[in-house]
Amino acid sequence: MTVSKQVSNTRVLLSQVPEGIALNKSHFRTVVVNEDIPELKEGAVYVKNIIFSLDPYIKYNFLEGSEETPVGGFGIAKVIDSKNTNFPTGSTFFGPVRWGTFSVLDDPQELNESVNLDRGLDPEVPLSIYNGVLGLSGFTVWDSLNRVADLKKGEAIYISSAAGTLGQLAGQLAKRKGLRVIGSAGSDEKVQYLKTELGFDAAFNYKTTQDRRTALIEAAGEKGLDIYYDLLFDDTVDIALDLLNPHGRIIAVGAVALSQGQTPVAPKNMLNLLLKQLRYEGYVVYEYADQYEAFWKEMTPMVKNGEIKFSETVLQGALDVIPETYLRLLNGEYKGKVSVQVITSRFSTFTSSHAEIIDTLSGSEGSTSTTSSPPPPPPPPKQQQQPINVDSTKKSAPEPVNPFFAPLQAWIRDFKSNEPKDLIHLQRKVFGVPMRRDILHRVVIWQQDGMRQGTHSTKGRSEVSGTTRKAARQKGRGAARVGSLRAPQRRGGGIPFGPKPRDHSSELPRKVQEMGLRVALSAKFAQDQLVIVDGVELDSHKTREFEAIKNQHGWDSVLIIANQEDQKLWRATKNLQKVDVTIMQETDVLRLLKYEMVVMDRKSVKYLEKKLKV
Repeated sequence: MTVSKQVSNTRVLLSQVPEGIALNKSHFRTVVVNEDIPELKEGAVYVKNIIFSLDPYIKYNFLEGSEETPVGGFGIAKVIDSKNTNFPTGSTFFGPVRWGTFSVLDDPQELNESVNLDRGLDPEVPLSIYNGVLGLSGFTVWDSLNRVADLKKGEAIYISSAAGTLGQLAGQLAKRKGLRVIGSAGSDEKVQYLKTELGFDAAFNYKTTQDRRTALIEAAGEKGLDIYYDLLFDDTVDIALDLLNPHGRIIAVGAVALSQGQTPVAPKNMLNLLLKQLRYEGYVVYEYADQYEAFWKEMTPMVKNGEIKFSETVLQGALDVIPETYLRLLNGEYKGKVSVQVITSRFSTFTSSHAEIIDTLSGSEGSTSTTSSPPPPPPPPKQQQQPINVDSTKKSAPEPVNPFFAPLQAWIRDFKSNEPKDLIHLQRKVFGVPMRRDILHRVVIWQQDGMRQGTHSTKGRSEVSGTTRKAARQKGRGAARVGSLRAPQRRGGGIPFGPKPRDHSSELPRKVQEMGLRVALSAKFAQDQLVIVDGVELDSHKTREFEAIKNQHGWDSVLIIANQEDQKLWRATKNLQKVDVTIMQETDVLRLLKYEMVVMDRKSVKYLEKKLKV
């Protein structure tokens, strides 16, 4: 099928091949190209990307690439066109994608590594979680433990790099099976987190421990060690080969040591495999994609109920923030799973219901959603989840945070250059609530009622000019009586029951008013139509200065919310038709929905969060 329609595709390219694993901004560049929707070959899919998974291993793909190579990793996308029966048009795709608005996937190996998420999506679970604990990472741990580790109650398992995404989940699942769980991590803070928050029976810092063998013997106890869950792929396997009980198992799942630049070393005491009848097996997740339904059936309830603890960081913004976010990830500025949700379409509604948000994100014109209002968010679980943030000097652990209600993150940009300067945490209950069209409708009608002047008026028969004398005598004419000249049927007569001045304003509970603001702000944030800046000051009151900024950023219509009145800003914008300026105290739903873009300074964000906090 040949399609001539063109689309604008924003891509992140490798501007130069890095020397070694050190990366900086100069290695990336973002381009916007207009391209034809491609003609797909058999088995290929054409997707629009929604959420990107940022993982440290991606940097090694750069070493094999060349200049101008599209870069990327795993992510969640909407299938726009398909010639693959496993991923029909309209389905939700999880697999290898390029950092861009659209991706064409025609490599059979990449498609074999991909999953149709529609097989297990739960509308009450945020879509980003399918990028982590309910996605490839979670399935890797769940399937490797069930398929290879052969967990048995009462045994002891040792997990290296246990504070990582895979290690945290592996320890919790093993603990639920009744095993003694031992972990190692690279800092005392992480060790404390493993023991106090995740329930590990023992843990040690492998970087500061002088004798790892002795530490592992003491942690394993009298019964010894039965399973080594290897996420490092370093010389730790030699220690495990010596310490494992007969019929023990080693499962090689990850290679964190290689990502840190270490050279792989072959085990020295492989004879123990024979003498102890040990099993040493590697696990690659891509061969078992047919087991995802069973994985979701078991894991989804545990994630929703808070029985599984995990941490995630989800940033929402334009594609050009991905390189900066990835560099921050490599510098260790984030904790837990890191995802970037990129929403570039200018759709008019937003919802956390997967069916609607994915349909809307596809950007298809004329599409409508039949999904009803999404269910309310799940109640806070009994065992809430928390990122790694434990102060080992304190006796009590910090208050746990549930990722379902954890803060969102957004860029604070420079008002004039639009360059990202800093990150800000946004309250999910203010900027991340589900879409409620019914609430927006009620608030908009209430505002419009209050704006109606109610000055329309007509005159009754007692108010019009003219005599009250009858137009003709009542009797003796052989015709019906005609009444006064002021009667309604006469030209110039009074209007019966005509409109009179009145107050059209209606009442609306304050809770509904505040909920409407939260929904409107969340919709703008989700659509990438909310720009947060440090300040909105101008150098002068000249209109051309603001118009230059507006044109540079590509804003068609914009609402600016400032923390205080600014005469320069007001004078610079008052003659522009599609620009409005207001102060934070006067923010309302009608104006938020009227303008495409909303620019808000940091103080206004904090004010609205305080005002609308539930």
